[in-house]
Amino acid sequence: MRHRPALWWLAALVLAATTTFVIDDLLDDAERARAAWTDRQDALVATTTIAIHDPIGSHNTERRELPAGMIPEEAIVDLVPGSSATSAVYPGEVLVDERVLEPGEGPAGNALATDTSAVAIPLGAVADLVGPGDRVDIWVSFEPFLVPDQEPTRVVARSAVIVETVDDIALVAVRDEDIAATTGAISHGIVTVAIVGRPG
Repeated sequence: MRHRPALWWLAALVLAATTTFVIDDLLDDAERARAAWTDRQDALVATTTIAIHDPIGSHNTERRELPAGMIPEEAIVDLVPGSSATSAVYPGEVLVDERVLEPGEGPAGNALATDTSAVAIPLGAVADLVGPGDRVDIWVSFEPFLVPDQEPTRVVARSAVIVETVDDIALVAVRDEDIAATTGAISHGIVTVAIVGRPG
């Protein structure tokens, strides 16, 4: 049986085109894979275990340069002061949107006054005595050697309003200017809340 040259050449051209397409696609995949592990980007990473409701800040996170392939699309770019964890985050994990609650997000955010941010505060012995709407002063006690030039026990936020309580944790609206002192107190000292009363 004779071969038809036109059909043979057509088949050869189709095969060549298909092969070229497949090779180009494989090369593109290889280039993307290479870039994912050789290109590096900054990411916000947990430096210690961050428990649910714990405040997130410079005391428990840092920026690290990682391969782009290790950084999720939902990675946090800029951390908003007063943010807290919605679930446990472990050392070395990249912070992502769904694990971080920013002030003003969620149902409690609607209860925040202007120029305030919500932080999670352990209530301790007064957990059963306070609820949403109560005002509290937030005190901290440090080991004296940690603050040799300061009073070891002092107020870091006054008249903070409790927005929500879960077990022995309160989400408290703290004035923005008191956020740094409050989160530092939670991280490095023993926090106590003193009940002031409900806003009048």
